[in-house]
Amino acid sequence: MTFDVELTPLARLRPGELLDELSTEEGTVVLVGRGEVSMVVRLSPLGQVVLAAVRPGLTLVELESEVRSRIGEPEAGDASSLVRAAVMALLETAVLAVDPG
Repeated sequence: MTFDVELTPLARLRPGELLDELSTEEGTVVLVGRGEVSMVVRLSPLGQVVLAAVRPGLTLVELESEVRSRIGEPEAGDASSLVRAAVMALLETAVLAVDPG
């Protein structure tokens, strides 16, 4: 699959076409609708936080701040890079969608 999206600082993130969501002690999976095809995606712990935070339609910059307030700074790595990588993975699987800013 070729995936190409320009994620500007002002782009508004939103959940994709999520048909269902199931959370247990072992994690979260979402059922994503893609036209006539559906796909189950298991979210990482960071993916769960990102999905919960974007529900209001935050920008990437706002999302980084929201993620920091929810889980703090990462032990290793740069928070901005980690959040951006998680967002790009969630966009690629259609768990998230982007509205150009």
